[in-house]
Amino acid sequence: MMAWHYWVRLAGLLLYLLDRTKALILESMLTETPSVKDQIVSLLERAFCFGDQTWQGEIHELAGRFQGQLHDPELEILIECSFLYWKQKYEDCYSLISSYFGSDMEKLTSRYRALIVMIFFKSCFRLHKYQEGLEILDTALKAFRDISMVEKMSLLWSKGNLLVAIRQLSDALVCLRDAENLATDLGIESVIAMINVDMAVVVLETGDYARAVLMYESSLAVLSEDTRYEQVCILIRLNIASAYPQLRRDEDALSMYRNLLEYPAVTTDPRYNIPVHVNMAISHKRLGQYQESQKEYEIVLDLAGVAKNIELQLRAHLGLADLYQKINDPEQARANATQAVYLSELLNIDSLRYQANASLAGIEYEEGDRLIGIDRLAGSFQWMVDNSNALNALEYGGILVGWCSGENRFEDAFRFQKICAQIRSSMYAREVERTVELTAVRSRLDHERESIRMRDEERNRILNAVLPPSIAERLMNGERHIADRLPEVTIMFADIVGFTKMSSSMAAGDVVLLLEDLFKGMDEICSVFGCERLKTIGDSYMAICGASEPFPDHVERMCKAALTIGSNGNKLPLDHTRLRIGIHTGPVIAGVMNGIRLSFDVWGDTVNVAARMEGHSSPGKVVCSQAVVDAMAKDDGVTFEKTKPLDIKGKGRIETYMLLNT
Repeated sequence: MMAWHYWVRLAGLLLYLLDRTKALILESMLTETPSVKDQIVSLLERAFCFGDQTWQGEIHELAGRFQGQLHDPELEILIECSFLYWKQKYEDCYSLISSYFGSDMEKLTSRYRALIVMIFFKSCFRLHKYQEGLEILDTALKAFRDISMVEKMSLLWSKGNLLVAIRQLSDALVCLRDAENLATDLGIESVIAMINVDMAVVVLETGDYARAVLMYESSLAVLSEDTRYEQVCILIRLNIASAYPQLRRDEDALSMYRNLLEYPAVTTDPRYNIPVHVNMAISHKRLGQYQESQKEYEIVLDLAGVAKNIELQLRAHLGLADLYQKINDPEQARANATQAVYLSELLNIDSLRYQANASLAGIEYEEGDRLIGIDRLAGSFQWMVDNSNALNALEYGGILVGWCSGENRFEDAFRFQKICAQIRSSMYAREVERTVELTAVRSRLDHERESIRMRDEERNRILNAVLPPSIAERLMNGERHIADRLPEVTIMFADIVGFTKMSSSMAAGDVVLLLEDLFKGMDEICSVFGCERLKTIGDSYMAICGASEPFPDHVERMCKAALTIGSNGNKLPLDHTRLRIGIHTGPVIAGVMNGIRLSFDVWGDTVNVAARMEGHSSPGKVVCSQAVVDAMAKDDGVTFEKTKPLDIKGKGRIETYMLLNT
């Protein structure tokens, strides 16, 4: 057995090594502090400029590791503000920025000033300080001359959302479209999709529910590919389902709600699952499915009770009171309306209190307590009038006119009718303003739709001009990476003999016109036989057959095209004896290379051998490989004359043949 002091010394050594390791790790981390600061700033931009709060956890995990070591008070304040915002302490976030940086954004000199503005604005927005938020954004957009494209995009995006909130829809659409264009230039697909969601809200306001649903669905297709946007996708699906009833698609709405309930994020979060069940109850009721509606309302009561959400319990009781009135169960209707009134008193929200009282008033009137019902509903009516809740006021006022007339209280009926007429007049004036605004928005949307259509047509024209039609169509259908292995195609190369010497004695414009006319003529000949130009390089022309369309006779087609090009009667602007042509057939890899310019190309030995055939050819002649001769063995329309073999590096000697017209 080892002596006890040995174990003590060993333990001491281990503790020393552990402490030293920690010190080395900390030292290594501290030497990386500048890059860590950049990482934190980048994450803050993602959270506030890209509207992606899912990064908040990473922000505070990273900042926590270097707490007290950043030596950047401004950044530390922003981290603290982001934490307060994340925890929905918007007032504290607003106060911290105001006290540290001041509220005059124009005087900001911080390197983080665009980020400061974004966090400050978002706090204002959450606190409904819309005017202050608008002034902050306008100041930043005018005064900050050196902001990046990302920062400008986020400022415009934020301004667009704020203008939607204050109902300036036409201006909102301009800002959102400008933000979308910047996001497109930056290539940030997730941001483009989220801005598109915000524009769909504007489209909904114009009453174009079908288009709004399409916009939501296109954004959903992008965002659903990333699990970080799960909550955003849930909200989009809720918006789609909420729009369906306006399109008389209640069954589709119910189907969407059922799908949402399959998401654990929905079933475990009362913020989502309770509204889903409320909307399902409403849709069932609208479809006359009263039993199913009742079950959904009862689920809402259970969930809201567990979540201790009095407001949603109240709304469920109001829905049940209305439901029981529809199925003629006055006892249950009164019980639910009474409970709604009781909960509204606990909640102390006047709008809900008077809605609950209006529900109870209807039941009292139906049960025979008509004077009590009239007085109760009159109280709700007056509150709605005083608080500019025009729709509810008109609904309650219309009911009161009927009730009072039935009780011979004509003076009261006239008074209620007069107030309703004044509300309608005021609503009409506001509706005229709203119509003008919506007309401007619709006009802008129509103009943008036409611009997009013309842009798409121009894009399609350009794509079809530079790419084979089948490839252009695949790109337009959204295929991003095109790469195919084609088992057998035929390649032709043709070029002008002595072109360099010839062009040196010609004017530049004449050279270009000559090549333009020559290649156009060759294009026309190729198209007759189902072949197509792949590209031109200098005076060299490359064509392919069997790629876009899998012609079984692609070799024959290319041979006939080559013979036509190399004949006396080809009507080309250059004598056929100035052209030499080579053909080979075999497998290739074909694909589209993305970048600044799109290009469709083919690669493989087949291309190399075809180029060597052309190089081995003579003026006015067409040289082919053994593979071409074998493919044409049963064709009596052409003949071949054997020529000198060609030595190709890596392949050895291969036989070559002159293609002759019979």
